[in-house]
Parts: sequence; C-alpha cells; structure tokens
Amino acid sequence: MSAINFFLGRGSSPIVKTKSITGADTVAVWTPITGKRVIVTDLTIMGGPESGTISFFFADKQNPVAQIASYGAIASINFSPSIGCWESTAVGGAIFARKSTTLGEMFVNLTGFEVE
Repeated sequence: MSAINFFLGRGSSPIVKTKSITGADTVAVWTPITGKRVIVTDLTIMGGPESGTISFFFADKQNPVAQIASYGAIASINFSPSIGCWESTAVGGAIFARKSTTLGEMFVNLTGFEVE
C-alpha cells in the first residue's frame, strides 16, 4: 500500500504546497498547523535559469537542520524524484529547502498530509 493510500484510508485530506525560492536562502516550504506533523508523499522541482542543487531539511527545536535529501537541478528542467514518504517526527516541525544557486527563481511543489 502506498503512503498516499494509507493516509487517504485514514480519512486525511491531501494538501499541496507550492513555494518559490529565490537566492541561496533557506526557506520554509511547509509549516504545519499547531499540533500537526508533516507527511510529504510527492515532490516536484521546477528548475530555475541556472543549474545547482536543492536540499530539503526537517527542523525542530532539538535538531534544527536534519537533511532529508539533496538533488542536482539542471537549468529550466522540471522533475519529480521518487521519494516514497518523508514523515516528520516533530509536532509543528517545518520542512525547509535551500538552493545553491543565487540567480533566478526555483519552485517546489509538495503534496502530502498533516497528521496528529
């Protein structure tokens, strides 16, 4: 059973988050509502005008930058890596992304759930 079907079967509704990332900053791409944890089941990355890397991190009070994954992004290419499921163990913990390139804009599209 896929992670998507598991959470749908438990009555959770899927949520889609789209975030624009500019510069080489670390930005929150998903901050759950109070008392919830984030479960990411799908990811699409829309590349900017230059190649580089994009990394994703869980953040909470005990471990502010636990890296989940890092991907090489070719300029102007959209891709959807097979991630299975990223499940945050921290209630209220956000997911952050950081891109290595300083020019242009990159978009990330995350689909998943917020659960207790």
